[in-house]
Amino acid sequence: MRFFSTLMMLIASVTLAQNIVTNPDMKQLNAQGKPVGWNQFQKGNLRIPGDDGADFTLFQPDDKDATITSNINPEPNVPYTFSFQAKSTEGSLMNCYFEWFKNVNGKRVYGGGASVKKRTAPTEWTAYTVPFMLPDDFHYGYLAMRSLNGKALSIKGIEVKKATTQKDEGTGGLWNLDALKERFSAKGVVVRNDQPATLYLIPVESGKSYSFSYDACGNGPIDPAYPFHEIKIKFIPSMQGGISANDVSNTPQRKFHKFKVPEGRKIMHLSVEFGVNTRSSQAEVLFSNMKLEEIIPDPRDDWRFEMVKPFYRDVIFESQALEAMECQLLTDGSAASCEVEFNGGQFRQPVNGERDVRITIPIKDLKNGTYPMTCKVCDQDGKVLKSFSKKILKVPPAPVEVICKEDRYMYVNGEPFFPNMMNMRNWSEDYVYYAARHGVNLSITRPGATEEETLKRLDLAEKYGMKVVLNGGWADGNAVSYDTFRKKLEEMFTPAVRRHPAFLFYFMIDEPFWGGKPFEPLQKTYEIYREFDPYHPVWINAAPRGEITDLRPYADASDVYGCDIYPVPAPNSHSGLEDKMMTSVGKYTERMNEVTRWRKPILMILQGFGWGENPECGPLGRAKSHPNQEEMRFMLFDTMVSGATGVEQWGTNHVKDADFLELVLDTCEDLHAFSGLFLHGKPLPNAVTSNASLRASVWEYQGNLTYFIMNVTDKDAEGVVDVADKPLIDHISWGGTLKNTAAGKMTVALKPYAFMVYGTAPLPPPWRPLIEKNAEFEALGSPIPGAIQKTLEPYKGKKNFTTMANWVWQGQEALMNGNVCYVAKKFNVAAGEKVQLKLAVDDLSTVFVNGKQIGETKGWSELFIFDLTDKVKTGENLLMIRAADAGGLPCGVLAELHVGKTIMLSDSTWLGMPVKGIQAPVPATLEGFKPVTIIQAYGGGAWRNNVMTTEK
Repeated sequence: MRFFSTLMMLIASVTLAQNIVTNPDMKQLNAQGKPVGWNQFQKGNLRIPGDDGADFTLFQPDDKDATITSNINPEPNVPYTFSFQAKSTEGSLMNCYFEWFKNVNGKRVYGGGASVKKRTAPTEWTAYTVPFMLPDDFHYGYLAMRSLNGKALSIKGIEVKKATTQKDEGTGGLWNLDALKERFSAKGVVVRNDQPATLYLIPVESGKSYSFSYDACGNGPIDPAYPFHEIKIKFIPSMQGGISANDVSNTPQRKFHKFKVPEGRKIMHLSVEFGVNTRSSQAEVLFSNMKLEEIIPDPRDDWRFEMVKPFYRDVIFESQALEAMECQLLTDGSAASCEVEFNGGQFRQPVNGERDVRITIPIKDLKNGTYPMTCKVCDQDGKVLKSFSKKILKVPPAPVEVICKEDRYMYVNGEPFFPNMMNMRNWSEDYVYYAARHGVNLSITRPGATEEETLKRLDLAEKYGMKVVLNGGWADGNAVSYDTFRKKLEEMFTPAVRRHPAFLFYFMIDEPFWGGKPFEPLQKTYEIYREFDPYHPVWINAAPRGEITDLRPYADASDVYGCDIYPVPAPNSHSGLEDKMMTSVGKYTERMNEVTRWRKPILMILQGFGWGENPECGPLGRAKSHPNQEEMRFMLFDTMVSGATGVEQWGTNHVKDADFLELVLDTCEDLHAFSGLFLHGKPLPNAVTSNASLRASVWEYQGNLTYFIMNVTDKDAEGVVDVADKPLIDHISWGGTLKNTAAGKMTVALKPYAFMVYGTAPLPPPWRPLIEKNAEFEALGSPIPGAIQKTLEPYKGKKNFTTMANWVWQGQEALMNGNVCYVAKKFNVAAGEKVQLKLAVDDLSTVFVNGKQIGETKGWSELFIFDLTDKVKTGENLLMIRAADAGGLPCGVLAELHVGKTIMLSDSTWLGMPVKGIQAPVPATLEGFKPVTIIQAYGGGAWRNNVMTTEK
């Protein structure tokens, strides 16, 4: 969709707009020699005309405030522009603004204003433009030109005019072109620090609900400590409803805001102000494709029809030997009856105002297959109030069945699994062993290019008691992409992969709501997964953004849910809650359980890295600091006592500090020690504490109690905790001191975010023992320093590549994880010309010239240079790049093709086509090829400028 229909369709008068400022150049003077239409305050002095071609110069000899004002009367609900030029050779602290008032019961009440931010005036003439629009209740207003320190301030060209505007097709609002100037184009509106943009007069109606959406994309430098640009969206007047996101990366994202226009107020339109805080004066954010859509609320949105038996995934596993299904209908009590249709039968159930109704359906002789199910909920007259539909699967036994149960844990062939997950820095055997010895039992990876590669990694994990999450990806939302995705699943996840005991579940997508991905294609993708492989769950991870109702449709497209949250150093803007401190980890854990209504495993992703070495900072990025021991353990136990059913320490594959990686593994070992309690125990209400800074979570196992006493503040805290009047065992303590225990009272003192764990009995054993020691690996010591060195070695002596090329990919395939495509360029070579290809591909590629393979690339962060001079012929040649995404978007091909003095940069003139089968022959012609899609210009997006090269 184009942002604007055309830049030529301006809603503007043929004649120039009238300046409504009286006597703007002050050439009209009254009998006293003062400018007509202007008022002087604080004994301000004026020179008319002013210095250096100014209309006037404002000053005050005693260095006090010099102010001059003029009343103006703009029309309400019309965009205006207040503009002028200013300079000062004396360092005037200028403050120039328009402010207005309204009349409330005969009293003057301040209404608002628009101004140039208070600043020292420039020494050269500088133009300023301030947009504004007044509401219906505008009473009167005035301009004020001020030199706050009395130093000479010269002004010329004061104007207040109706703005030249353009209609925004997606919302019906108006853009003020006079204010935006060069920041407005067919691509969208650019917003910089202190340069907001406002979309005026968007038509709305009181009492109605709307969704306001737009695309946002950052551009320019980011702060390694927080690699995002803050977005500030302001509705005028303010609206009822939350904001979906408050930041954006250098990759395009769709953002959504849902709001309701208040009832009982005459509101016919609103304005939206777009502001940013980029943390860099060289950065900006592009906003485009604004859209306003009315939302018709369904008063029965909260009604639910869910399966109790089977509990998981609407799948009947033959191995569970169910003789009856049990369904649950949850309503607001206004329904009279319901009717469920299943397998040719009708099952009627009176509701009679009950809010929770159970329906039992016999399935003893049900054969394996797919069965549609509907539930119609009716009122007393038989009118259907709401309908639900499901697709129930009954499946035969499989060698590996991973099933999520009511306790929100995964069970592998009936045995519970406790996720203690970490990103692997290296998949060498000694590294996998070392991680497993510290309790790590799960990691995520991409499928190999072949079945053999995938099985090899699964075999390695299985050897050391670990399991693997495989990145499967998602389809972007059309029939062709769904069919392609099904075929891709069949190619990547062969029967041998699916029945491997180390394969635990699929990863679909990361942070889809924050990234602006629509949920409908994800729900369709989930159905494809469920039908393709009913025996392995699907995981979606959320960003720490969005409201509960925003996230639920995404959680519905998964079996395992959770979010990432990285709050160190605190306070940290990574949290989208008011709580920016360490305790945001536990709060997000609780929120994820609310999103899933406590029906799904919650896998929380914790901070196993330091800001600055995250992927956005490139392969050589280093952290300014890492979480310390107390912070690591606080985050771990805060999430577990708040309802997590597993943890991933994320980012460890980017860490360059061996000591910190050892600390991460120690934290994993701590979780392993407590895994039996979390898996088999149950939480009780918190114990009473005398100090609100102390929180005491209580867990029970076989009648014994364990107390997690935590200081939830960044200050020292001391207090008394009510505990069982029994002898207590110190399980583990960091930064806490037990001062006294008597008659069921513990007096404790804890440092910031420290905690103590005491119990009435020893901890239950871990969910399973650690693997046996391997004498050979133990003798080698820690593999971590060597693994870090190995990953940094390829970048020694290299620098960031610079180019004007673009990251490109073949059409819709660019939105699909794990796809393979051809990117091609036809070129001519004259006799004696040198030919060179500079190439980076995310993730893998094979390069062909005239049908012959000439090389391969692996990994996007290194530039590969191929000398093609001896591989080409005089005349026409064909470059063909077979590019493969290894399972994690984005994907892209970045290329410079040098032929003599000509440089062909990868752009939309290059052609692409999907690869049909991994063993398909390389095309000899460009038949069927279409122009590629530009994913991002080099320097932006997730890649930034982090392709490394040895070039001088």
